[in-house]
Amino acid sequence: MADTPLPEPNPADPDDPILSDAVRRRHLAAIAADPRNLLDDAAKRRISGARDRAALIQMRAVVEAETRYPSDSEQARIVLAEGDMAAAREVLPVLMTEFRAAGKSGPELAQIMRDEIDGLELSLELTSNQRYLLGQELAIYHYSEPPAAIPPALEPEVRTKEAEKVARKAARYTYKTECKAHGVTVTDRMIGLEVKPDSKDPRTIVQKWSSCDERYQGYDHAILRVFRDKPHLKQPR
Repeated sequence: MADTPLPEPNPADPDDPILSDAVRRRHLAAIAADPRNLLDDAAKRRISGARDRAALIQMRAVVEAETRYPSDSEQARIVLAEGDMAAAREVLPVLMTEFRAAGKSGPELAQIMRDEIDGLELSLELTSNQRYLLGQELAIYHYSEPPAAIPPALEPEVRTKEAEKVARKAARYTYKTECKAHGVTVTDRMIGLEVKPDSKDPRTIVQKWSSCDERYQGYDHAILRVFRDKPHLKQPR
């Protein structure tokens, strides 16, 4: 008669008697360490709703890119990049609100949101500048050092420059469009003057930066700060 096989331990069940106490403690510690386990069902539903809206935003961007522009054109890539950023902005504030309501704050909340942005960076294929801008908008770098604007080897070399160029032009276009919606026409020269008030050619700063000219990489943080702080919407008209 064949021996009856011994039951296998189930690591997913912390009450499995076969598990050792050490394994069980590690399992429970991992559950406790995941901040999402602090959220109640209502909060999770709100986050799920935000993700659904984000998916719809992305689909609209895909449809717009396909119907208005030639496939793989720069204009189409800009529309898709804008859609990705809009999708991220739909989800991140909801996550931040729910984690804050669950009792997280300060550096701990900032780290949670950094992890969430890291996840979106992978799922949406965001560039490092897009990731940095999202972090700035959420003010999470108040508690920790921001990453370099374009960390080397963060993205495959074959697509870094083209993706970065599309992301920069999309960010510039989005900012100008937002200002236009408030009745303010913003030019590259106006953005450049916010970046470097004493520049003799502020327009070139922005245009060369948006084209990923290596000589203008040092303006990354200053230009992204303009897009974040929106100084042209705060000036008296």
